[in-house]
This record gives sequence, structure tokens and C-alpha cells, in this order.
Amino acid sequence: MSEMFNIVKDHPIPPIVRARAATPRKKYPVDKMDVGDSFFVADRTVRRVSAYISRITKNLQGTFETRPGHGIENDGKWLPAEAEAPGTTKGTWVWRTA
Repeated sequence: MSEMFNIVKDHPIPPIVRARAATPRKKYPVDKMDVGDSFFVADRTVRRVSAYISRITKNLQGTFETRPGHGIENDGKWLPAEAEAPGTTKGTWVWRTA
């Protein structure tokens, strides 16, 4: 017994639908930053923060810089501080530069 197959002409191939990878949760607000904006990461080394920023910004427009620094917490927000000021915390500052 032979099967009959119907040949269809001009039937477009549908695109491959792949499951989207989950968007990684970003610790830091780099996707919301404008040029000149910065934020402070308390108690983290420049090396550690820089590596993470580099990884999460690969698909973002812009350039980011990291530098060691000090911050002081005021009403839940980190503000720049001099190292000698009382109550400061060492950490890393991150800027969007372009």
C-alpha cells in the first residue's frame, strides 16, 4: 500500500521560534543611566565591580568607567565623600561616560 503525498507550491517556511533566554537580573542600574550619571557600590573592589559591569553592558550602548572611592549614606542614598570624613565607606564608583 503506497501513501499519497500532496506537493504544495509557494508555501513559505515559517521562522524558527526559539524560547527566549531569561533576561538576567541586573544588580546595578546601568540600563537607566545617562552620560555623566554615577552610582556607588559599597564594600566592593573595582576589579569585582568592573568585571560584572563589563559582562552586563556588552549589549548596551555606552561606555562605563569604575574607580575606587568613598561614599557616605544619607537617607538610603550614597553620596560622594572624602576618605577622611567620618562615617565613610570604601567601595567603587561607576560612571557612564558615553
